[in-house]
Amino acid sequence: KHSSTRRGLRCAFVSRCARACCGMGPLRQRLLALWGCCCLCYSCCRGVAAAPQDLWIIGILPFTGFDWDGGSTIRFGTEIMLAEINANPGLLPGYRLRVVWQDGRCNPDVVQDLLLQNLHDRIYYKFGDGPYTDLDGDGLISTLESLPLQELLNASQVTSPPIAMIGAGCSVESMAISNFAYRFRLPMISPGSSNAALSDRTKYPRFFRTIVPDSAYLRGWYTLLRALSVRRFFPLVGETSTFRANLNKLVALAGEFAIELVGEDLSSEVAGLKGFQVSVDSWSGSLEAMNAVRESRVRVVGMQLYERRARLVLCAAAQENMYALVWVTGNTIASGFWDRGDQLAIPGVEWCTREIMAAVVQGLILGSVVFWRDDGDAALSCSSLTADQFKTKFYTDQKVPVGSDQKTELGYLVMGEGACGAEAACMYALALHEILVVRQMPLVELEDRTPTAYDAFFGIMSTSDFQGLQGRMKYAAGQPEPDGSLTLHQVQIRSAPCLGHEQCGSGTDIVFKLVATQASDSPNLKFIDRIMFHYGDEVYEPRGVAATLDPPLQDTFPVCGRGLTYDIFTRQCLSCPQNQRFFEATSTCLCVAGFFGTSSCDPCQVGTYSVELGSKECSACPAGTFNALVGSSACLRCPKGTYTDATGATSWTPCPTGTTTDGSGFAFASDCQCGQGAFRPPGSEQCLNCPEGTVCEGFGAEPRAEQGYQLESISQAGVFLFRCFSDPKKCPGGGKGACAEAREGIACGTCMRGLTPGEGGICIPCDRSKESLAVVFVMVACLVLSLVYVRSHFLQKIGPTRRSLFLMLTAAQILGILQTFSVVHMLSMTWPEPIRSILTAVKFLNFQLDMDCLGPKDALTVYGLTLGILPLVVIYVVFSHVIFCMKEWCASRSVSMSALVSPLGTLCAALFISVCTSILTPFQCIEHPNEKWTVVKYESQLCWTSRHDGMLALGAVAMLFPLAFVGLVVYVLRAFPQRMASGDTAFLTKFEFVFIRFKPELRWTFLAYLVRSLMISLVPAIPEVLAQILILYVVFQTTCGMTAMSAPWKLPWHNALEVVTNAGLSAWMLLTMAFVPTPSQTNVVALMLTILGISSGLLLLTGFYSLYLHFVSMFRLRTKHFKYFLCHHKVASGAIARLIKMVLAEDSLDPVFLDCDDLVDLRSLFDIVSDDVDTMVVLCSQELLLRPWCLGELTTAHGRRVRTVPVHFADYSRPDDEYIRRLGHTVDLGCLTEVGIDFSQVSEALCWFRDLAALAFPEVLTSRSITDMATRLPAAVRGGGWSRGVPRALSGAAMQPSSGGERKLITADTSNPNALASAMILFRLMARDVPQLALFHEVREASPRPLELRFAALVVVCTSGCWSDTAFLLSIQDGIAAVAPLLPVIADDSFRMPAPELCREVDLRLAAEGFDMPAVQRVVKTMFQLIALPLNVNASFQTLEVQSRAIATRLSKVTAPPGALGGGGSIGGSMSPRWVPGLGMRHRKSMVASATSSASLDSRSTSKERCAEGSAEGSQYCGSRSQSSTNEVVDKQQALGGADAVGATVHSCSATTAAAFDVLEDDDNRSI
Repeated sequence: KHSSTRRGLRCAFVSRCARACCGMGPLRQRLLALWGCCCLCYSCCRGVAAAPQDLWIIGILPFTGFDWDGGSTIRFGTEIMLAEINANPGLLPGYRLRVVWQDGRCNPDVVQDLLLQNLHDRIYYKFGDGPYTDLDGDGLISTLESLPLQELLNASQVTSPPIAMIGAGCSVESMAISNFAYRFRLPMISPGSSNAALSDRTKYPRFFRTIVPDSAYLRGWYTLLRALSVRRFFPLVGETSTFRANLNKLVALAGEFAIELVGEDLSSEVAGLKGFQVSVDSWSGSLEAMNAVRESRVRVVGMQLYERRARLVLCAAAQENMYALVWVTGNTIASGFWDRGDQLAIPGVEWCTREIMAAVVQGLILGSVVFWRDDGDAALSCSSLTADQFKTKFYTDQKVPVGSDQKTELGYLVMGEGACGAEAACMYALALHEILVVRQMPLVELEDRTPTAYDAFFGIMSTSDFQGLQGRMKYAAGQPEPDGSLTLHQVQIRSAPCLGHEQCGSGTDIVFKLVATQASDSPNLKFIDRIMFHYGDEVYEPRGVAATLDPPLQDTFPVCGRGLTYDIFTRQCLSCPQNQRFFEATSTCLCVAGFFGTSSCDPCQVGTYSVELGSKECSACPAGTFNALVGSSACLRCPKGTYTDATGATSWTPCPTGTTTDGSGFAFASDCQCGQGAFRPPGSEQCLNCPEGTVCEGFGAEPRAEQGYQLESISQAGVFLFRCFSDPKKCPGGGKGACAEAREGIACGTCMRGLTPGEGGICIPCDRSKESLAVVFVMVACLVLSLVYVRSHFLQKIGPTRRSLFLMLTAAQILGILQTFSVVHMLSMTWPEPIRSILTAVKFLNFQLDMDCLGPKDALTVYGLTLGILPLVVIYVVFSHVIFCMKEWCASRSVSMSALVSPLGTLCAALFISVCTSILTPFQCIEHPNEKWTVVKYESQLCWTSRHDGMLALGAVAMLFPLAFVGLVVYVLRAFPQRMASGDTAFLTKFEFVFIRFKPELRWTFLAYLVRSLMISLVPAIPEVLAQILILYVVFQTTCGMTAMSAPWKLPWHNALEVVTNAGLSAWMLLTMAFVPTPSQTNVVALMLTILGISSGLLLLTGFYSLYLHFVSMFRLRTKHFKYFLCHHKVASGAIARLIKMVLAEDSLDPVFLDCDDLVDLRSLFDIVSDDVDTMVVLCSQELLLRPWCLGELTTAHGRRVRTVPVHFADYSRPDDEYIRRLGHTVDLGCLTEVGIDFSQVSEALCWFRDLAALAFPEVLTSRSITDMATRLPAAVRGGGWSRGVPRALSGAAMQPSSGGERKLITADTSNPNALASAMILFRLMARDVPQLALFHEVREASPRPLELRFAALVVVCTSGCWSDTAFLLSIQDGIAAVAPLLPVIADDSFRMPAPELCREVDLRLAAEGFDMPAVQRVVKTMFQLIALPLNVNASFQTLEVQSRAIATRLSKVTAPPGALGGGGSIGGSMSPRWVPGLGMRHRKSMVASATSSASLDSRSTSKERCAEGSAEGSQYCGSRSQSSTNEVVDKQQALGGADAVGATVHSCSATTAAAFDVLEDDDNRSI
């Protein structure tokens, strides 16, 4: 790579040679070879050391430019020191220090661009060595004049990355790039930036310089004034923006030296400052300054001014005859500044010649820093030359006299700052010696600018202490510059003091002498030469260090007595005639200011003045001034807010309304500007108030943006600003387009090339190590997608367990909360820390990925790439599915399409908020103060532009995806009941992502959550932040309330978690109000009115609706929702109630209320009876009046006057008074008390109820009798009353049983009306699907003889107590006789197999009736060792339809022709464990095992002895019938069980029905 690589190759070659030589021959030969290898190694390493490695340093100096062009002289001094450093073998052995010089032009923007290209692109613009030509003769070498000599270098010429920087040369450049270099970890030493503000470590933390700051000479001022015993001092200062740091130190040192500052109070500019501010280069301002000095009577005046303004002030002093002033100034003014002569070009100052200027500056003290130390023979730390030798070489090599400030042959000016450049090179050399030689730090750490190397540089340079050209260069802790030494020079004329140009004569004898110095560590001056001022007793000739001089210097002019005038020449108070003053030079009294004449003095008239002593005529007041008095020595400046453009004015003109002037003395109407807080747009005469986000200093100054805003433009329409919403630090404020470091674009929204957002709003270099993190992130994402796919496929086989369901629901809620917070992060407000960092951490869920380092910064491109993530996810899942299908195809197994639909739906449901939010990004625009809109996420993208239109088009197309997903969900939810009714479990598996979260009866909650997610995603698109917060609060609060009311989640814990999290989010939104910036009152009022209107409208609508319901209920104007309400005891008459509802539904379309179908919430039961029921039908069974809820229904019907029709069962008795009285002790009425029903109301209702006319329930329940009873109800209702057993003509014939051998019969316990009703319900449900179906007890009544009854199959409806019914057992025996298979159906949860004792009792009772009990016992055993199907008459109608359809399917297989079902005509030939609604894998296995075991039953066990053995082999029934018929029935029954071993509840003869249902309820959370 570099010379280190070449050195490594050569050493590797030597090492191989040594190994080869040392491995051959005997020991002696090997020793000789080893000696030769060592010699070779020594010579090789010497050869390597002879080629030192280059250490490159960036040098950026002002070689050209208009502020200061001292780069050439600094480079010359630096190159001399570099040659000395590289020639010193002990300083940087093996290295060579080099600098690539570039022209910064004293321009901050140029320097920033240069540094960025140097560090990022390794491109350098080397400044040529000359010679240059000053083509335009302006005394400066311009950029265009030097541009042909510049050379473009790259990494092939600058062979290694630069490790440090010398520069910048100008203070404005250093201020601009100090923090820039700090962020890039690049050490920086400036040899020419002398602004005192750069000493502030808080603003410029790692800035160093070798030049002493401008404010250093102030200490020399005060030390000299203290030595002269001066106690009062008058400062003349320029603009505070330029001299603020110097003025702060001026005030501080005044307090330290106990010297009083005199003049006007300037504390508004700088705290504690007094004096006079000369803010412009104007003659009138200079005269005002001298008038202020005269009034203060202070003699010592200090100037913090640049040269031109200082010369005007000195001319004003000459005009005011103030020659005796003592002037002090600093290095803001160069030596010989009084000899420029450009003040002669100012009208009215042409008389201020060189001779007059020389007389004024006589005695002036100029303080400056020392560039060349006094002890010239001192040794330097980095050079073999002494300080004088170095200085001589510096000047002579540039062919100018030693110590002179002259131009070289190349056209640049030689300055002492060349010594500062040499000090910077020495400082770097000493630091590198410590790092590379002493600490042995690898060079690669310096080249890579690691934090370790940067901290090492800073630590070493912070404690630098070496001998340099300026003296001892010692850096104190926390100080960026050394404590330099100072010099004091004085302007002296001739060899004796003089006063005035007449005494001093011509200025040719002016000398500029070094009179004193002050070391950095000394509190006193060291005097070199004499000091003299204007008078003979003001000559001081001290030698060496002295604290005080004697006599004290006169620092004030005394106040003379009445009628006397102080004469500065005689320093006496003299009297002259009125209006005259004695003048010693002519021995006459001259007219004082304000008068004119020769022999007599006349006053100047209004509009004129005379300012000089002995004026012969008066001058007209110039424009901007006026004089309304006679005999004035000066014209008054027009006060603030006025002007006058005429000469000789006696009054002023006020500025137009709304404008003012920046001070006094303005001459033109154009000087009337907008005041502070206002501005005047270009081309307009009207002043506008400064808008929010701007600072207007007024008086012609352009508005500046505050922090958090970016100034776009200023036009006639006003100021146009962009607001930085996401991070105010990105916009530091200032002029047009000002951004934080390395930021650009609208609202400073993008980073420059190669940079990425960092802390504090700035941009920092891209960290390439994050690329590996991105790869890891992609791999993790792929792994998660694979797990989602595998999980979905796994669930298709076994379904989720309760624990896995708990995990999935928890993950869904956590992911939803995180996505919600990612949307909250996008609200139109600025979040405080650490909230902002927390919300930023989850923004990736909205696919807000950092693509700054990947290249594209265009919003359309980045948005397109973001949208591309979703198709990539879909493609990956499809690809995984294809791979899995290929694997399954190779294994000869089919793969369902649901394996692809389920994971895709799961991902869409889980990331719905993120998907919608990312798609809706271009629709989320925010308004800026300039009435322009930008995209919230892409701050630099303007809305409603062509690029934004492209984003909108992409978003509109992409939005079809979530809308299509919502449409799919709606279709699935609507199709769910129909699919479940048809037993389509594949549908449930395919779309399990819709049903897995919420309860089946509340399945529409999933759609509500999708709508909620869509609303949350749309919130950032609302422009008003208060509306955003309000909508989110309403959404969270509504979710909290609805969840608490309905509890839709499948697991209780997640319902509680949903309530708690949404309540917390609601509280979060309320607390967010504290961080909302002051909103617009108009927007707040509009929002309040909107809320008030909506709330009022809802209240009014609710009020009107409640009144409507009240009147409808009062006058019975509304048709009730339910025609009939069936009140019944579920155990005794649940099936009868269901049968009555089915019969009523056949005759009429009027709805009938049955709790298992229509009751959703038990709390609303009595409300339904009260408001929505026309007639209540009460099925009066024996225990009806013992049920509290039935009593509540009767009480409500009585209280609300609901028509009631009792239907009395045979075992029902009307309640008497004693029964009613004791009812409160018999029945617990606590549940009724909670709803406001007490015992007195119940008693009153029972008394009313027992007196009602009633219908009698049929003694024998048949199709005809139940239809007859149902037809009586409407007539009884219309008649208003009825009596027990009132006959009525039948409205239709009873169902006639069909005939033929292919009939399928349904049998049940004829002694139990509820059991018969169950059979009739099953008959009505199956009649449409099963031909030749009939009820056994109705068919038997129509059969002439039992032996003639023939049928194809018998459906046995098993209920509690059915084994005691003779007719029921007879039907089973007839089934044996008909050789028909028996299909068991369990319709009662309390059904149990008979105990052995009951079996013996039945055997003895029925043996005499001719029952073949062994045959019956054998068939029943076989029937219940196989499978029984459930029929839950107390379930919903949809469940009954599904169960009846399963029974019909089983029954159809019983009568299928031979061979139709496979297995050679055997019904049990196919028993694959398919998926069954409600059953898990273990139940399917148990069904197969049960069906398989049934095939091995011992069908030959028929003896009566096995009946008496009890339950050893199962409960059996006894009887006597044909053995051959029994065997045929058993064979068919075994085929029936094997053929349809799916879709039913497992029942063996040794297990109870209740236990089987208990198993089902805990089966993997799957439900039908």
